[in-house]
Amino acid sequence: MNQETKETPETQSQETQETPHQQETQETPSQTSFQAKQKHNDTLMVKGKFKIQSTGIYGIFAIAFRTDINSDAFYDHDLNPFVSLNMIVSYFNDIYHTDLDKKWAVLEPSFNALQIKGEFSATATTSFQRSVYSAFFDSPDTSFALVNDYKHKKFDRVFNIVDHAIAQVYKDRHIELELFYEEFDSHSIESIKKLRIKEETPALNEELSGVPNVQINP
Repeated sequence: MNQETKETPETQSQETQETPHQQETQETPSQTSFQAKQKHNDTLMVKGKFKIQSTGIYGIFAIAFRTDINSDAFYDHDLNPFVSLNMIVSYFNDIYHTDLDKKWAVLEPSFNALQIKGEFSATATTSFQRSVYSAFFDSPDTSFALVNDYKHKKFDRVFNIVDHAIAQVYKDRHIELELFYEEFDSHSIESIKKLRIKEETPALNEELSGVPNVQINP
């Protein structure tokens, strides 16, 4: 007990010396709030698959929308929450079995791999891409409607909007459609993509080593 009492002044002295560190600790909340802000989800990815059995057409797609743009901004700044479209249409049903319930950071390379393999129809893909692209890029109000319906959990309306965009190619055909949703921070996705490219580049360069004048930089 006496030893513990004697150590008290030293302990107090150590606490006094640690004051600068305590000041650093006081800065932590602002740093934490900044990190939290950086990780704020600002993107909605609508992933889906469809098939038209009567024509033997199968497709997968991923449409990205910004969720941090107010609909009023459209009238002031001509903004559109539509960001990008990835779509592959094929006459091979294997594409329809792609697991779209995965995170986009994991799923995107699968889209790229399917395009590289060439197991898709360029003509059909272009037709569907034009229809979906026109529905959202050329009509910002449709993009805002989809985002707002998603935020209010009106998934049946979201489904109808996407279904209508795809059905414009074959208006008289019955389309079976499934949708999957994912929200993420666009900054995090870009960081993951850059890291993946950096990791994949050496192997790709080695594979292309026999091709003259070809060098890929990460």
